[in-house]
Amino acid sequence: FLDYQVSRDSTKTIYNAQLINMILVKGTIKDSQSNRTQAEKDDLELLVLDNKQQTISQRLIPNPLDRSVEYVNDAGQFERKMIHLDSAQFSIRLQIESSAGSIVLKRIYDEEQEGAILLKTTIK
Repeated sequence: FLDYQVSRDSTKTIYNAQLINMILVKGTIKDSQSNRTQAEKDDLELLVLDNKQQTISQRLIPNPLDRSVEYVNDAGQFERKMIHLDSAQFSIRLQIESSAGSIVLKRIYDEEQEGAILLKTTIK
């Protein structure tokens, strides 16, 4: 279980990430979280690396700072609005292999540009 906080500066160009909590327990999980295959700008990518820095697994995380909210307007109709937050917390349930050495959280810019590493955490 991984709990992160991510924030962006006032110009919305620089993201910062912090690991709040990491809980490692033995067992297996049924991963019910959907793993999108197509990344969008400013989504996050979580990579599990082995001790040789080779990718074991990866997961795309929709941008936690941009939230789509549905509400009922004054006319009684549903509307959708995008809210852009300056900071947010999110949790990830993740099955970690015994060969895993670190977890990397990256920000995706676009398909052509390599994402920026926000945080690298060593697994103990």
